[in-house]
Amino acid sequence: MSIRLASALATGAVLLSMTPGHAAATRFGTYYDETAATASCVGLSTCSMSFSQLPSDKLLLVRKVMCSITTNQSRPTHAYFKVATGPYNANPLTRHLMLPLPAAPTADVDGFYHASIDVDPNWLIGQARYPYLDITMAVAQSTTIDCTLRGELVDPNQ
Repeated sequence: MSIRLASALATGAVLLSMTPGHAAATRFGTYYDETAATASCVGLSTCSMSFSQLPSDKLLLVRKVMCSITTNQSRPTHAYFKVATGPYNANPLTRHLMLPLPAAPTADVDGFYHASIDVDPNWLIGQARYPYLDITMAVAQSTTIDCTLRGELVDPNQ
């Protein structure tokens, strides 16, 4: 195997290991959910997780946002559920909703800080929008996020 091919394969393996896993969005009648699993951010004070683009034929009434957040140095300070008109970081036109975080969790026995988000925002999002989650910490550190978004698809012509 040539050195170039070996290098390309190694680079591809690293890139795949950094890509967050997504279960395909489930859409049945008016039901909609998506799980975006394991966004990993290393050495950053902000970590973001993107969901898939929403359906172009319906609005989404977000009924539930559930997330598990793990950090290695301090607790998260802010959590925002955001919606953009274009893919994450490609379009500055966003709406946001601040999500509540638990009060000052301490490090667990494993040495990590664990926080959960479980909110019922009842927030209407437009057609073909791009939802994502931003977590902010006081210091740069390693962070992982797992989230599920659940809601109802709504006909835009009501």
